[in-house]
Amino acid sequence: MEVILVQLTDIHIKTDEDYKNLDSKSESIANAINKHIIDDENTLLVLCITGDIAFSGREEQYLSAAIFLSDIINKIKQRYINLYIQVLSIPGNHDCEFDREDRAVRDALLKDKKLDLENPSIIRMCTSVQENYFTFINEWDEKIAPIMSVDDERILTINKLQYRDVTINFHCFNTAWCSSINEKPKEMRIFIPDMGDKLEDELVITLMHHDDAWLEWESAKVWKKYYKHYADIVLVGHDHESEIVLKDNYGAATNYFIKGNQLYSSEHPEQSGFNVLKIDTITLNIDFIYSPYLYYKVF
Repeated sequence: MEVILVQLTDIHIKTDEDYKNLDSKSESIANAINKHIIDDENTLLVLCITGDIAFSGREEQYLSAAIFLSDIINKIKQRYINLYIQVLSIPGNHDCEFDREDRAVRDALLKDKKLDLENPSIIRMCTSVQENYFTFINEWDEKIAPIMSVDDERILTINKLQYRDVTINFHCFNTAWCSSINEKPKEMRIFIPDMGDKLEDELVITLMHHDDAWLEWESAKVWKKYYKHYADIVLVGHDHESEIVLKDNYGAATNYFIKGNQLYSSEHPEQSGFNVLKIDTITLNIDFIYSPYLYYKVF
């Protein structure tokens, strides 16, 4: 049994022109994924979307995103009928609609450095700017691909994916719950509850939009303790560059930190970057296959 992880990040759909450019690439993206599938009946494909699906969190941008992402999935399924596909998604700062009427209340809350990050009502108020994102996630056709995602009242949501003899825990962080228009490094905050001991054969894949360089000191300390004990693979977006780092934490754990390049930029519409990884479920061996950077002619 093989698990193929495809990291798509920073899609940045803003206008109809952006959608047209992306739509012209869906077949190439699907083909790049398809060539790594050997046996569709014994393969689990997981699309991991690490934030910034939209450009400014608007409803119409998610309508375009739903068509585009569904088109990629349908093109994969046309070739591999028996393939099981799962989608996970987390929001990024571009998935926030910052010009909402209730922004003043949210801004006032975020100024409180002692904010209770365990309080669901407070987090729900802070994620109000992501309302269109959560609507998109909840309404996207589950017949195409079931979605596991973050919760609008939690900073960390743990999803357990079970398929045949494969069990993977996906830890999905909503680092953009406290995003602002002009956010700066060392300002973001996260909360991680006590999760107990990690099982010896437990595979944990962590999704987050901002990496630890964006976290304030206390949150960075909590994050460091977390990833040393739990995360086998950390998938990150936001920085618009592709990078893979293998960290050996002095025997505590070994982690792959993988940054994804932006799938689309209106400034460079001819380019698309994304990551592909394979996991052998018997040996739990992780192979970083490549980071395809596809180029297209623009007429």
